[in-house]
Amino acid sequence: MEPFRFGTGRSVEQLAYIGLAAENAHESDRIGVVDTTPDSAAFGQVVGRLELPRNPNRLLRFGWNACGTRGCRHAPCSAEERRYLVVPGTASSRIQLIDTQPDPRMPRLVTVIDDADETRRIRYCAPQHFAPDIAWHLGHHTMVTSESGRPDMLERGVSSNVLVDGEHGRWLHVWDTRTRTHRQAIDLGREQRMVLRLQAAHNPTRAYGFASVMFSLADLSGSVFLWYLGRDATGGSGEWKAQRVITIRARPG
Repeated sequence: MEPFRFGTGRSVEQLAYIGLAAENAHESDRIGVVDTTPDSAAFGQVVGRLELPRNPNRLLRFGWNACGTRGCRHAPCSAEERRYLVVPGTASSRIQLIDTQPDPRMPRLVTVIDDADETRRIRYCAPQHFAPDIAWHLGHHTMVTSESGRPDMLERGVSSNVLVDGEHGRWLHVWDTRTRTHRQAIDLGREQRMVLRLQAAHNPTRAYGFASVMFSLADLSGSVFLWYLGRDATGGSGEWKAQRVITIRARPG
């Protein structure tokens, strides 16, 4: 279970939406709503739940449809309300869209984008196989996704054999949010494996962000990569690029 604290449109955040894993095969994964108002009688308690259909989903990270509580002033759709949760399932390839209005304590499922949908499969056709995280550059009509591994490669911890064989992902993928198509794949290097968390710049006008990489096959070090929008010969927008900016050396156990 990983907490994600989100506001409800007010200046002080009063609720948190968290992923609740199913305890057994007969239950479903859920979204829990936690009261985070300090002077509330229900502070720290789960005050709402939403059960998701069809297991397994294995919720890892999720976020809002817009980057601010009242939309993003710098994006083309600045009036868009931060209302919907975009909740991907790492074990199902399904993306659940959840509406937190009109009652934020009673979120409801409104849409499920399923990999079995033939139309989605064609429009999203790309070389990506694993997708643990996403980041938005709404003002640049861009989404960035990372690669890690299949659920069976991660459920029981990292296998040294699978790691050495280079089966984990090493790419960043760039998508056009207007056409919903794959734009570019960025290779972080054959030795870099398990690209996990992504964090776009907090300033939505800036076209850069950071990606964490768990392992280097060369020395088991971890890394942080910077991705950014390059410039062409005329000074205009070119291709997206990436470079390693931090290396965390491995230490003997």
